[in-house]
Amino acid sequence: MDFLFAGDRDILKELGSRVRRARLEMNISQLKFALQAGVAIGVVQNFEAGKACSLKSFIRMLRVTHNLANLALLVPEPLPSPIEVAKMSGKQRRRAGAAKINKDNL
Repeated sequence: MDFLFAGDRDILKELGSRVRRARLEMNISQLKFALQAGVAIGVVQNFEAGKACSLKSFIRMLRVTHNLANLALLVPEPLPSPIEVAKMSGKQRRRAGAAKINKDNL
């Protein structure tokens, strides 16, 4: 599914379907899944049916399906601006210093 051109309802249905498939791949019931996620069974049932849930509940369900790491892809870390890069480039070390000689070790 191309989320870029999909409506909110279609995206919710797709996400609910994916969570449902992941749960079934784990071979666990909605009740057991809800208990592991720490949400009400109605939350799982509604989400799998394509209805909205809170972000907190969604995160909990992703954790149970071992997909939480994928959440970082949704909002990547912002890259430094070109001005910040230019400011930092002047502070980078460009060459190594001379080795200090300890006269006691000679």
